[in-house]
Amino acid sequence: MIIGKLKILVTGASGTLGKRVVEYLLADGRHHVVAGSRTPEKLGDLVAAGATACKLDLDDAETVAAAFTGIDRLLLVATDSISLPGQRLWQHKNAISAAVKAGIAHIAYTSMLSPEPPQVFFYAGDHYGTELALKSSGLTWTILRNGLFSEITYPMLQKAVETGRWVTAAGDGRVPYVARDDCAAAAAAVLTNGSGVNTTFNLTGPDALSVYDLASTTSKVFATPITVWQVSTKEKVDFLTTCGFSAAFAPIVAISDLNTALGRSGEVTTDVEFLTGRQPSTFEAVLAASKAANEKARLMDHATLISGAVPPR
Repeated sequence: MIIGKLKILVTGASGTLGKRVVEYLLADGRHHVVAGSRTPEKLGDLVAAGATACKLDLDDAETVAAAFTGIDRLLLVATDSISLPGQRLWQHKNAISAAVKAGIAHIAYTSMLSPEPPQVFFYAGDHYGTELALKSSGLTWTILRNGLFSEITYPMLQKAVETGRWVTAAGDGRVPYVARDDCAAAAAAVLTNGSGVNTTFNLTGPDALSVYDLASTTSKVFATPITVWQVSTKEKVDFLTTCGFSAAFAPIVAISDLNTALGRSGEVTTDVEFLTGRQPSTFEAVLAASKAANEKARLMDHATLISGAVPPR
């Protein structure tokens, strides 16, 4: 039940997920929305839409204390600090401690599917440790375990379209890819409606898909035949490196394939529909939308290039 106008803070609001959550909260219109970011100068469009921007760096206790003052509900978006072991968990625990001191009533946290040990993802411990810290904080909480975003596959599928090969180490494993927008809508619903107090939600898409399903769907959307090539995890890392992935990021993507092959995150849930009241987007719908957006951006870049190259008469 919602009583009065709440003050809701979203961390990481300049990121793709955090920004979309803020947009959903603003569209709801019932509460005061605060967008927190290390780079608040990037939040101009959210401010123009009605949000309040604030400087928030989870490595800086002073900005955290200031940002958390007067907040009723908080969405703690997992940070991207995974290069230094332990830093992200340290950031999250500090944020939770600061929330307790500030008197924040409720925290929602964006976790990952199945973060419990044993794990192949080196960063899973950050999520699991944060979940444990939340549960022992004395605050009410909601854990949103986001599945793999459908959108993150787009660069790799583009490469598959170019080469006609989908190189994978996922075997016959399946993944219930979920639209980032659906996860944002679910988070906004939790923050505005108070849904799922002291509850963990597993946010997935409507179907658990194999790499063969991905290849088939991509072939359909791009009208290009794609063949699946099964390789070892090391060969997948080598392939990603040749595609331009950094030496640090390529193993993370390859390990995701290994996780899929082990079948650790293949269960489909109805939690997105429960929280948002709508069916989650299919992988095909997200892929088609990503393709259209990419083509639109390319056309706009081309038009800008042309307009810049030809001076007005």
